[in-house]
Amino acid sequence: VDTGLWRQYPLWYRVVTFPVRKLYLRTPEEAAVGVVYTLASPDMENVSGKFVSDGREIAFSGKASDTVLATNLWVACSVLIQRLQQNQPPLQHVQ
Repeated sequence: VDTGLWRQYPLWYRVVTFPVRKLYLRTPEEAAVGVVYTLASPDMENVSGKFVSDGREIAFSGKASDTVLATNLWVACSVLIQRLQQNQPPLQHVQ
């Protein structure tokens, strides 16, 4: 998305990337259309737990459907959150 964040880059970089940004990146308004549609459209009222891009449902990847991987990620995140809440270092190097 071609946002104002580009102003943080040096002028030379903005000049060099300008044609690519204008040709291939969406404006914030264009990027918002799919999000607004997904949130507001009656067609999407009963859609839940799906990936949506530009207002259309897209298929999950194999890893996104892996329940073992999802469980492991959930447990790892829970441990990290607990450690942070207890003011402990989030990770320790294990040898």
